[in-house]
Amino acid sequence: MGSKTVFYTLETDQPIAQVRDALKRSLIFLGGMVFEQGNGYEVKKGANGVNFAFTADFVAYVELRQPATNKYEFFANINWTPSVLVWICLVVGFFVFGILWIVPLFYLFIDPSQAYQQALFRVQGMITTQSAPVIPTAQPETVTAQPPLAE
Repeated sequence: MGSKTVFYTLETDQPIAQVRDALKRSLIFLGGMVFEQGNGYEVKKGANGVNFAFTADFVAYVELRQPATNKYEFFANINWTPSVLVWICLVVGFFVFGILWIVPLFYLFIDPSQAYQQALFRVQGMITTQSAPVIPTAQPETVTAQPPLAE
């Protein structure tokens, strides 16, 4: 079983509801299922961007705190356990063919902190694009054909 914690602080004048919405949209990029839980979200099987993710089952708890006005803190606690594939390859590799032990070895090199840290960084960009003013585009002039002038 592995565990990592990542942290990010964000300063913005947006209300907490918009920050929460941006956090959820950012966590969706990790894949899996995102559930609202308490002051944050629970992400199950969020493994997009994690190397050797097929060897583990992931559960992450992301908490949103507001310690001061216009300041938000994100704490992500990521836990992972060996997948069924790891146990099958370990047992079958022991009895039949040792090369299957490479799959359990991949489990030792998992580091999901980078993918989850990027998800937390992405919240800033989502808030910025969400609150950006809409710039109207110039409409092209429409030219209508005029009937020929009678002489």
